[in-house]
Amino acid sequence: KEGFDMFDEMVESIRRDTAITLMKVTIQKNEDGEVRQGVQRASNKPKTVVNSAAKIGRNDPCPCGSGKKYKNCCGRNNQQ
Repeated sequence: KEGFDMFDEMVESIRRDTAITLMKVTIQKNEDGEVRQGVQRASNKPKTVVNSAAKIGRNDPCPCGSGKKYKNCCGRNNQQ
């Protein structure tokens, strides 16, 4: 039953996205009389994060001010 509900949600999402895309379609005529279709797409690409600060080394002091090495403080993986 849960899988069927998930499938229904997916189908509804596809229908909704299709309707939204169809509403954005524009038909334009060029000067030559040629008909051209286009879709205005929103820029959904994620922007690249650029850090201007220098990279913290494993053995550098932690920037949080604890006095520990970065690898033993904030640089530690959360898997324990």
